[in-house]
Amino acid sequence: MTATATNATMKEIGRCLMLKQPVKVTESVDRQNIKITVKKRPPNSGGNNTVQGSYNTIFQPLIEELRAKGDKFARTIVYTNLRWCGYAHDLALRPCLSGDFSFPDITNMVAQYHASCTDKMKTAVLQDMTSPSSSLRLLFATEAYGMGADAVDVTRIIHAGPPRTLETYVQEIGRAGRDGMPAEAILYYNASDIASNVAGMTCQIRDFCLTNTCRRENLIQNFGQHLHSKFTYSHECCDNCEKSCQCATCLPKIFIPHECTSGPVLSGRQPSVVTETDILSCQSVTGGKYYYQKVSEVHYLLMQYFRAENMCKPHVPFPSLVTGLTETLAGRISKQCVQYLTENKLISDFPFLDKKYVDNIISIISQVQSTPQNDQ
Repeated sequence: MTATATNATMKEIGRCLMLKQPVKVTESVDRQNIKITVKKRPPNSGGNNTVQGSYNTIFQPLIEELRAKGDKFARTIVYTNLRWCGYAHDLALRPCLSGDFSFPDITNMVAQYHASCTDKMKTAVLQDMTSPSSSLRLLFATEAYGMGADAVDVTRIIHAGPPRTLETYVQEIGRAGRDGMPAEAILYYNASDIASNVAGMTCQIRDFCLTNTCRRENLIQNFGQHLHSKFTYSHECCDNCEKSCQCATCLPKIFIPHECTSGPVLSGRQPSVVTETDILSCQSVTGGKYYYQKVSEVHYLLMQYFRAENMCKPHVPFPSLVTGLTETLAGRISKQCVQYLTENKLISDFPFLDKKYVDNIISIISQVQSTPQNDQ
C-alpha cells in the first residue's frame, strides 16, 4: 500500500515482489480544488544573476506579503532543499533578530521544518500547523514535512525548485486544500533545476515543467489515470489552461474576429468595443471592438462589492460560503450581465442570494450599462 505511485513505480513494485497479474486498487490523485501553476525563476548564473538572487525572487515577495498582511496572510508552505530552507527562514527573521523595529515583528508567524530540527521543534511546528488559532502563517520546509502533517487550512504550496519525482510533488501539493476550499500549488524552476546531470531528477518532472499542454492531465496520466471532469472555468485548472480560458475573468486576454457568428474565440486581431447584443450573440461584430469593455467593468465592480460584503463577516472563516458572493458568481453574472437588469431573472438563476445583494448587483449592472462607451 502506498499513497502515490506512478505507473512505472507500480511496475517496479510488482517486479520486486514477483507479482503476476496483481489486482490494483487505485483512486485518483487529482485534487480539483488545487490550481497548478509552474513559473520560471531567473538563472543561477550569467550576467548579474546569482543563485542567491534567483531564490530571493521567490522568498522576498512572500516575506514582504507576510509583513503587509500579518495574520490575514494565506497559510503557505514553501518546499525547498535544506540549504535554502534555512536561508529563507533567516531572511524572514533577519530584521527582527537584528533589532530593526522598522519592520513588523513576524517572529511567531514564520517557522522551518527539516530533518535537522530537534524533535521538540518538529512537534511544535506540527501542532501549530494543525491549530486554527496558531499565528504560524509561513512554513519553510524540506520533504521531511510529510507523513503525519495534516494542516486543514493551508491554501498555498510553493516549490522553490522542483522535487525529484512526481510522487513527491503530488504528496507535497496534497498538503493544501484539505478543507475542500480553493488552493494553489506554484512550482518555480530554471534550467539548472531540471538539467540532465541533476542527481535523481526524473524525466517525468522535467516534462511536467516544460509542457505547454494541460499540466493536470500530464500529471495524472503518469499515474495511469484520466480527468473525470472538465473545469467550468479553464483558469481554475492550471496556468497553461488559463491562457485559453474565455470566462469573464479572463476576457482582457480574448479578442473577437470580424467573422465571429457563434461565440467569443481567440483572435490576433486588434480589439475594440462591442454592443450589449454582441456580448451575447457575437453577431455583426464590425470595426474590431473590445469584447470585454462593459463585461469586464461589471466583473471588476462586482468583485469589489463582493469583497466588501464578505469583509463585513470577519468572524466567519469562509464568508463567501455564507453570502454566496464568490469569484465564480461574479464571472457568471458579468458574462451575461445584460440579462440581469431585472430582479426576477437574477433571483430565478441564483435563488440563494439575499435580497439586498440582488438589489446592489442590479444597481451595479445598470450603472455600467448606462455609461457611454469610449472609442479606443
